[in-house]
This record gives sequence, C-alpha cells and structure tokens, in this order.
Amino acid sequence: MCQLVTRGQTSFPTSPEQPPPNLGPSSNFKMDPNLILKKAPPLHPAWLAHEEAFNLLTAKPVITDPNVSQKLYSDTCKAVNAELLADRDKYLTEHIATLEMRLEPNPGSANAHSIPIRKYFPISSSPVTKNIVIYFHGGGLYVGDLDSEDLTCRRICKALNCTVYSSSYRKMPQFTADDALSDALCTFKEVPSLKKEGKLVVIGSSSGGRRC
Repeated sequence: MCQLVTRGQTSFPTSPEQPPPNLGPSSNFKMDPNLILKKAPPLHPAWLAHEEAFNLLTAKPVITDPNVSQKLYSDTCKAVNAELLADRDKYLTEHIATLEMRLEPNPGSANAHSIPIRKYFPISSSPVTKNIVIYFHGGGLYVGDLDSEDLTCRRICKALNCTVYSSSYRKMPQFTADDALSDALCTFKEVPSLKKEGKLVVIGSSSGGRRC
C-alpha cells in the first residue's frame, strides 16, 4: 500500500496587496439557499407517459432467490431480443448463423462443469475475416447469460464480418468471482485453438469486461 506523506507546512506566495487565502472554517463563502432543493423536481410529462405505457410505476416484487432473479433476467432478455429481431433489428438475423457449444473444464473431477458458448459466424458470400472475437457478457457477476448479449454479438459479427464466441461463466452468489475468472481463462485458452490464423480480440460488457 502506498501512502503520500507531506512534510512541513504549505506556503502561498503573498504580497502586501494580496493577503494569504483563508482556508479555515471562518471563510466568508455562503451557499445560495436556492441551490438546495427541498423536494425532487417533477419528471417530464413525456417520461411519465412512458412509465405508464410500459407499466414501470408498478411496484416490483422483491426476489431473494438468486436462481429466480437470474432466470427472470434471462427470460426478459429473450423476450426483448425476440421483439427487436422480429422488427427493428431483423437485419441481424440475415447472413448470420449460430452454433451452441460448451467447454468442459476438469471432466471427471469434483469441479467438473460446463461453460456455455455461442458461436456467431457470417454465412454471406463476401470474404470472411480470419479474425475472431471472444465476448464476455455483463451483469455484475450476478445475472446475465448468452441471451443478454445476443444482439451485441450479432452486431459485432455483422459489422466486422468475423466469428464471435460469446462465453458465459459461473455467477455469484452460487459461485465466487474467482470461479467466474477461472471460466473466462478457460475460454481464453481453448477458443484460440479453433483458429489457425488471424487476430484474436477479447472484449466484454461491464463485469464481462473485467474478465478480459
């Protein structure tokens, strides 16, 4: 641990015309009382209409079971993805194929488990780059999976015309942050063996970026 140590007293250049600055509690500075809000300002009517239209004002149930909250988050992402891919982002379904894969670290051991991976790859007639991307989803290490970042991975695949491997990892509190990092390292070591040439790019969103 580093510690910053200062020795002596701080001095300020002074002149007869300019006294040293007053840094003590006796300063003459006074806060403008108009800057202190007594209550929160009203929300814009357009935002209130948006909240009412999407039922955002209804109190949400308190969920204490992490398995339930993780499934709810995943189901919500799947529903949003389906809606967007059927309309606004339909182009992200064109000329892109996906393949569900799994890594099996420590097979046969007490720590054996599966790491879900989804491969996105272009199927267009244009030349495909040999570069690959490994993507780790976000979610604060508590939620998130392959579906929560599906649209992002499709955009990367389409924009860069490359293969994207979206990797999940074990989440808290069922597992530890070290377990999540271990899964990310396993993906980082194994996926590059699937390519013979080209560059490897590793990226992630939020907590997934911390796995990089």
